[in-house]
Amino acid sequence: MDDEKEFSHSFSNAAYDSTERDYPLHKEKSKVRTETVLLALIVILAISLGGGIGIGYAIGNSKGSNDGGSANPIVGLTSTKNPITEPRATEPHNEPLTTKGKTHTGEPTKPAHHTNMPSSAPPHHTDTHTSAPPHQTGTPPSPGPSTPPPPPPPTSPYEDWVDMPCRDTGPRCPAGISSPPVLLISLDGFRSDFLTRGLTPVLSRMAECGVMTPHMIPTFPTVTFPNHYTIVTGLYPESHGIVGNTMYDFNGAEFSLGSTESLNNRWWGGEPIWNTARWQGKRSATFFWPGSDSDIQGIRPNYYNKYDGDLNYIQRLDTVLGWLRLPDGYRPDVVTLYFDEPDHTGHDPGPNTDEQDEVIARMDGLMRRLMDGLMAMDMIDCVNIIAIADHGMANRTCDQTFILDDFLPSSDYRIATTAATMLRILANDDATVSDPAEVVEELLCKHEVAIPYVREDLPKRWHYINNRRIEPIEVTVPEQWSASGGATTWCDGGTHGYDNLGNLMKAMFVAIGPGFKSQVAVQPFQNIELYNVMCELLDLEPAPNNGTMGSLHHMLRNPKPLPDDSTTPTPKMDCPFPSTDEDYNMRLENDTSGCDCNATDVEMYDEELNLSSEEVNEALLQHAPLGAPVMTFDTDYCHLTQHDYVTAYSHDLRSPIWSSYTLQRPQPMNQMPIMPDCRVRPDVRIDAEFSPSCSDYEGLTDDFTDLTTGYLFPPTLTDSSERLMDTLISTNTVPQFPGFITDIWDGFLVPHLALWANISSEINVVTGPVFDYDGDGLRDNNNTLEKDGVIYGDSPSLLPTHYFMIIARCKGGAQLNSACAEVESAAFVLRNNRGIKTCQTKPDYVEHHLTTIKDIEKLTGLDFFPELPRYEAIQLKLYAPNKGDIWAQWPLMDSLH
Repeated sequence: MDDEKEFSHSFSNAAYDSTERDYPLHKEKSKVRTETVLLALIVILAISLGGGIGIGYAIGNSKGSNDGGSANPIVGLTSTKNPITEPRATEPHNEPLTTKGKTHTGEPTKPAHHTNMPSSAPPHHTDTHTSAPPHQTGTPPSPGPSTPPPPPPPTSPYEDWVDMPCRDTGPRCPAGISSPPVLLISLDGFRSDFLTRGLTPVLSRMAECGVMTPHMIPTFPTVTFPNHYTIVTGLYPESHGIVGNTMYDFNGAEFSLGSTESLNNRWWGGEPIWNTARWQGKRSATFFWPGSDSDIQGIRPNYYNKYDGDLNYIQRLDTVLGWLRLPDGYRPDVVTLYFDEPDHTGHDPGPNTDEQDEVIARMDGLMRRLMDGLMAMDMIDCVNIIAIADHGMANRTCDQTFILDDFLPSSDYRIATTAATMLRILANDDATVSDPAEVVEELLCKHEVAIPYVREDLPKRWHYINNRRIEPIEVTVPEQWSASGGATTWCDGGTHGYDNLGNLMKAMFVAIGPGFKSQVAVQPFQNIELYNVMCELLDLEPAPNNGTMGSLHHMLRNPKPLPDDSTTPTPKMDCPFPSTDEDYNMRLENDTSGCDCNATDVEMYDEELNLSSEEVNEALLQHAPLGAPVMTFDTDYCHLTQHDYVTAYSHDLRSPIWSSYTLQRPQPMNQMPIMPDCRVRPDVRIDAEFSPSCSDYEGLTDDFTDLTTGYLFPPTLTDSSERLMDTLISTNTVPQFPGFITDIWDGFLVPHLALWANISSEINVVTGPVFDYDGDGLRDNNNTLEKDGVIYGDSPSLLPTHYFMIIARCKGGAQLNSACAEVESAAFVLRNNRGIKTCQTKPDYVEHHLTTIKDIEKLTGLDFFPELPRYEAIQLKLYAPNKGDIWAQWPLMDSLH
């Protein structure tokens, strides 16, 4: 069996001790025996009343029939009300699990948090940047004996839930239920547009009456285990450690679906929602959710089940309904429920088949059974339901396959495949070509669509660099293509694992319940945001995660106040223009930068940098209309204000940190060529010891022979010689490679800025360098810069790893300021290299390196657009356009269509 095939194919026949499943936190044996006797009496009593207990707890997994009937009927819900044709049984894994989990006796001891995180991937991408959350106090409660459900509630006047009018009400729970539970349901591989096929009346009604989004953005790579674990932890795969369905660790261990090793808790970093609930005195239950069978942090959910392919979907659902019928003290506060469809059928025969449509309809039938069951239990206004998918599904054919053997012998490498859509490659010791950069060089432009990467060059928005389990070489293919080491027959039907912004990877999201608003549509969001939402619904303090607090408050009925996240801005220095002619001349005499300007009237041009306080304020209002970026890290810096742009300049780095400017219609382009006799001159506002050095570009050897001067504010966007000379100053320069300038910066982005300004009335642009040598997605601190930073020249100077660019405008052509009704944006992070070597077109390459403003904030330590209202700023910073739509929003020049 292929390791790439999903959870449903290989997480089967896991051999657990039934008492381990039922009692993940054991009490003394005598108490277990007492509770068993008590449970038997309860079961007899319940049966004598004509009702079974579908709680799946301390009863074992009875193997009900697959004829659509329920093995665990619930009082008030007959098993034949909504017969559903059951999907085919899950294929057993070739190597059933036989290792038992650890037996816990007594109450667990609260562990030090995140100690099982991979050493190279701490949960660092958090708003707090802490690794040991202070919130976990107390001891998780242990399971108690089962209790029969309460008497049947009054019959609803509606026969089916879909007939009920949409309800806009807060919690309305039966007596004995103190707070609404959260039910998280995964329909694996349910692509968002499956809801438009006319096969899902219940899910569509849930979307209509509750909260919906056109699609939810999965996390890269778009495969089952990484995304399911991201959803319940709020962490990127590089942070929680589950980087694929198959993984290798450098201690020689191998993780694969259904293997004994996959139960080892050292693979599972972070804190899943079921543990967060337990640590804070609440109860949790899981039904076949990835990770729930491992004793993460030394504990498991209060109720959980081994995977049993004979346990049909109705039995699973009825068991969950039974859990929700338990009284306070036994009822789980959070429940997760996993179904392997429509993914299973999406793989074979494929997403565009009649069989797929049949399964989509059957899954909707399960949702009907759920909603009707809750209605019958009088809990329809008492459960917060979140129905999601982990990813979408793309059709493919075998004539679109990249095969490594066609270019390099696959036997030379250890290859982990990601759903046959990405190869993760590590060279064997005896490989003919072993250096990652050399392997990539061998593969570049050799195939029509496959793109090889050294891990550090992967798009930043994927967050797929900072973990030792991610191999040093990756080969990716676009949607509807496959990738394989050698010849393969697993290349048709459907698959996933592609770019998480791809159109066919879009996942479904629907939410309904008393904690959610009614009849609300929200813009797409990434699935890392769901953990915080569940914590808020459950009144839990979330563990550190990659989500953003408040990002989904607009879908909640009564969100909590946003926590105070204000940071004390780093005080800025003054960098005044020399106050006297003597000071001015002394600055020039003391200059050692090697930046010479032979143009006449240099003093006159320098005087243009001497702005009055009124001119400074006017320039800031124009060129930073949403507020100047706030520096959140410690550095000596000042604002340098010119007529056409504003710069924040760091004395410590001897480099500009950001440059912000507004371009208005009509925007000239290529009006003023750079003066050959005055390419760069020293900025007289900066002391010589803190000034950039032009001499650093002279006599460079090795990897830097072609390094040259680039400009943050492009000189070609000026319309007079005075304004041109304002740009030819050392504080506007940064080190760039010629290929980067000609292919990406001046060759693509800069000319399009003029085009977009003329189309949009005006645009604001913020751009600057990025220093991320360790690849963790965070701004490098001084220790990292000293240890890993690449320096050039005699000064020496630091070479940025990337450059960012953020473009913003007011939708509809209105003036861009804090009163704008809707701000549109595009953001990019681009590797500072020798240009496009992947044989992608310029638009494709730049689009591939789309990112979010929040990602740029993490990479730079800057806080953008501080004058926007907070919720508006959060939405803007998390916005990511659909891949393929960016150039519709920001049109290309005719020559590039």
